[in-house]
Amino acid sequence: MEYRGRSHGALGVVNAIGSGGYGAAVALDLPVEVVVRVVEGVWEGVVRTRGVSRRVDPSLLQAVAWAVSRLGGCRVPGLSVEGVSEVPYAAGLKGSSALIDAILDALLGYCGVEVGVYERALLGVAAARRAGLTVTGALDDHLAVAGCGAYATINPSSLVRHDPCMGGGVYVGVVVPGSLEIGRVRAEVYRRFRPLYMAAWRLAVEGLWWDAAVVNGAAGLLSLGIDPGEVYSRLRGYDLLAVGVTGKGPGVYTVSESARTAEEAAKSLAELLGGYVFTVKPLPCGDEELCRARQSSG
Repeated sequence: MEYRGRSHGALGVVNAIGSGGYGAAVALDLPVEVVVRVVEGVWEGVVRTRGVSRRVDPSLLQAVAWAVSRLGGCRVPGLSVEGVSEVPYAAGLKGSSALIDAILDALLGYCGVEVGVYERALLGVAAARRAGLTVTGALDDHLAVAGCGAYATINPSSLVRHDPCMGGGVYVGVVVPGSLEIGRVRAEVYRRFRPLYMAAWRLAVEGLWWDAAVVNGAAGLLSLGIDPGEVYSRLRGYDLLAVGVTGKGPGVYTVSESARTAEEAAKSLAELLGGYVFTVKPLPCGDEELCRARQSSG
C-alpha cells in the first residue's frame, strides 16, 4: 500500500549556526511530494529535484522510521520512497528538512496518527539529528517546511514566535550560485559573526522579519567571504524589502512587493555570483488578502 506525504521548502531568515541555536525561517511555495511504501528490510529512495534524480541516503530513511517509532506502537521495518521536489539541491532552502517532513507526513498516515505542526517538527528534528544532518536541531527549518508563515525558535525545541501572515504579498528572487562550496565553510566561521546573527534574531522576535533578513544577510555574506558592499552597490535603485542569505548559503535572495523587481535584482546579483535565478512566493497561512488587511490595520 502507498502513502503520500507533502511539505515545501523554506527561506532562512536567521542562521542558527552563527547565532548559537537561535533561528528563524519562512515557509516557501516550493512543493515536495513523496510516495512511500513500507517494505520489510528495504531502505531505498530516489528524489527527482528539478529534473535531476538523486538517491536518498538509507541512513536518512532509517532515522525517519526511528523517529516515528518513538510515537509508540508503530513499527516501520523498511521504506521505499519516490519523490519529486522543487527545492533546489544544496541551496540553503531546507531541502533535506522538507524531504524528512514529507516522509514523516506519509508515515504518520501509515501509523494512523495525527499530530500538529510543532509535534511533527520535533519528530523532524529528532530524525535530522539522528541522521547527522543538523548542528543545532533546526527547529525553525522543520516548522517552516511543515507549516506556514514565519517561525523564530531557540533550537532544538522552543518556538518563540510564529507570524501566520508573514510573507503575504511579497516575492523572493533567489540566486543559487554555482561556484560557492559551502561544505568548506566551517561552523566556526559563521560563529565569528555571532553578534550580527543575534541582532538579526532579536529583530525577528519583534516581528521585523525582513529587517532581520538584512542583518543576517550581511553576516552571511561575510561568513561566505563575499563583500556586502559589492553586493549592495549592485542593488541601488531597486525597491527591495531585504537582501539576505538563506541558511548557511549559498543561496542569496532579494525580497520585493514586485515579482519583476525581485527577479531583476536577483539577476543583477547573479552577474556577480554566477549561478541561476528563480522567483518564488512565501506561504502565509490562509488568504493573502486577509493577511494584508490584518497587517495594514496592525
